[in-house]
Amino acid sequence: MNPQRLEGLVRDIFVAAGMSAEHARLVAEVLVWADLRGMGSHGVMRVPRYVDLIRAGDLNPNPVMTTRNETAACVLLEADRAAGPVAMTHATQLALSKAKEAGAGICLVRATTHTAALGYYTHMAANAGMAAIAFSGSWPNMAYTALALQACRLPRLPSRYPAKVRRSHSTWHRALFRWASSCRRAAPAKSWSPGWRSTRTETQRRILAQPQCRCLWAAQRAPAWHY
Repeated sequence: MNPQRLEGLVRDIFVAAGMSAEHARLVAEVLVWADLRGMGSHGVMRVPRYVDLIRAGDLNPNPVMTTRNETAACVLLEADRAAGPVAMTHATQLALSKAKEAGAGICLVRATTHTAALGYYTHMAANAGMAAIAFSGSWPNMAYTALALQACRLPRLPSRYPAKVRRSHSTWHRALFRWASSCRRAAPAKSWSPGWRSTRTETQRRILAQPQCRCLWAAQRAPAWHY
């Protein structure tokens, strides 16, 4: 099946489940995009699960999203249990709008559902000529080595930069990767690494510990970060 036909099929399924045509088109586009990039775990195999969430009342097919706590560079999006691609696409647009005005923009998203492929949203920023990092929180779903219970989670931190920024290897470009790498480290068991210390800052720890937290960070100009 070619991608366009598959996207149309997925769109029709979500329309039948109660989504508006525009939201259904957007969700279908993001899911098919993931499959085309080899990320089947976040592709159209998610369709039955999304439909189940709608039927259970956990996913709102017709959300009324609002913003609050807005500043020059930050905004909180109340997603009203919107489908992840619907909420995150809107969050990306808000973050990019903030970045255009303030140089950097952050949008936090609350009360959304499965975000789908986060890389889709960072690609949106790169296509707009900006750098971006997106991350999400979730319940603990992994166990440290030698533990029998789930005690941690592996945050996904996709980032994307315009080609001219990737070539420059500027200080702020390296700083973003360094921060993202530090967030990805998960603490190993003390039994085999007694001297290990987390490199996350307390701020990073607080951010990543928040359940149902989604963030889209975008920057237009180089922030004054050094390391």
